[in-house]
Amino acid sequence: MPPSGRPGGAASCAAPDWKPGQVYRPDGGRLWRLYDMGDKGWQFEYGDSPTGKPMMIDNFADQSRAHLVELMDQNPNQYWRIQSAGGGLYTIGGGRCLSATTVRQDVASLPCDGRKEQTWRLVPITDNGSEGAPGAPKHNVLFKLRSAAGNAIEVAGGSTTLETHLLTGDPAASTAAFVKYQGYYWYAQWYTTATPGTAESNGGRPWKRLFVRRRVGIRSRPRASSTHSR
Repeated sequence: MPPSGRPGGAASCAAPDWKPGQVYRPDGGRLWRLYDMGDKGWQFEYGDSPTGKPMMIDNFADQSRAHLVELMDQNPNQYWRIQSAGGGLYTIGGGRCLSATTVRQDVASLPCDGRKEQTWRLVPITDNGSEGAPGAPKHNVLFKLRSAAGNAIEVAGGSTTLETHLLTGDPAASTAAFVKYQGYYWYAQWYTTATPGTAESNGGRPWKRLFVRRRVGIRSRPRASSTHSR
């Protein structure tokens, strides 16, 4: 989760360490490229997957939640049925449906039963990165998968590590916008792979430094007493 509190103040944060080559952005972890695989169903590839390493939405082994796994064409857990639920909403699943939960908690995979948490809007992303009007799924197009309550499916921290959890995103901020680096928390103001604190080739500085990380278990030394005897 992103840091809380004002710069320089106390905070509780689970921001990950910065990783070279990983994509960070304010809405990071929320872009999915859809592929229509015919009778098999649909596949969802993470939009910021590394080149040559497609990472897909996959049902966890015990079917309780979804996570990120490399593309495996013969893996049935990577194929999903997208079905209209009316009112521009869709279910994503089959016997089990992707289900929104509490903010920043795992997206669940539960038996499809028509509950509101199992309905999603498919929000297309245009060539300039803006959001289009929600609509039907389209092959080889980028989408955000946004619940009826307004929470997008989000890759935790924007990571492309095998079996990274998928979260019910917070509309206010993505976990993929915040990192820890060299003793500070940083916020990605736009799409970047640059090192926090450095400028891009065009001179832009994508990272905003927030505040110093508190060192656990270390206290400042108390001041010596100034009491004088009379």
